[in-house]
Amino acid sequence: MFTKAEYAHYFQMISEKEQAMVFALERLIPSVSDAALSSMLESILQEELAHNKLVCELVDRVMNPPSEARMQSRTHILGEARLQPTAGGDNISAHTLDYSLGGVCVELAVPLQIGDCFDVTAKFYESRNKVDRRVRVSWCKQAGPNRYRAGLAFEEA
Repeated sequence: MFTKAEYAHYFQMISEKEQAMVFALERLIPSVSDAALSSMLESILQEELAHNKLVCELVDRVMNPPSEARMQSRTHILGEARLQPTAGGDNISAHTLDYSLGGVCVELAVPLQIGDCFDVTAKFYESRNKVDRRVRVSWCKQAGPNRYRAGLAFEEA
């Protein structure tokens, strides 16, 4: 019998594979000139987005029962983000993993310092909506080799 942690780990691994497929398809589709092939790839992309959302919701249910509800509900939504340091410096590219009224979770290739501020522009794949907000890094942890996840809290406008 699987433990709660083993279920969460298993579904987290599936989610990471789904996310990698979505990010790869988003890079590939614009370069495909064959309309039929592009359409098929777009269908696969939409299925992968739906699969990822289901897996993330499953992990949330296993790891975060209603008695441990978050202050703000989050939506698992993949996309691209650009972080511009407010103190100056080079922009940082990231992928969005989820979004709530309080902030956004991103995955990126470099660690961020807790407390640092950025102007973030995020574009979500499913809705094609765009968010431009000032954020502050709440937390950052290593998610794998050269992969970090960070929670970015929205600053008051």
